[in-house]
Amino acid sequence: MLIYFGIGSNLGDREKNLLTALQLLRERVGECRACSSIYYSDPQGFVSDNEFVNIVAVFETSFLPEELLTITQQIEREMGRTIKS
Repeated sequence: MLIYFGIGSNLGDREKNLLTALQLLRERVGECRACSSIYYSDPQGFVSDNEFVNIVAVFETSFLPEELLTITQQIEREMGRTIKS
């Protein structure tokens, strides 16, 4: 099955964060079939001094959506993402 991921970063070395996320997805999810160019955008829905970098990537995988959620949340934690309440 094909799955589309929207990946973004606005902290640290943003472009490197995207490349790291792509590599981890390749290792854990499956083959990356296509990847967009990098897009830069202002934050939406909140105020931040940091611009976002974003890409969309298409992967071929046999994982179910629930499994993909677990995998992607683990990758986010490993990369240092924190959720503020």
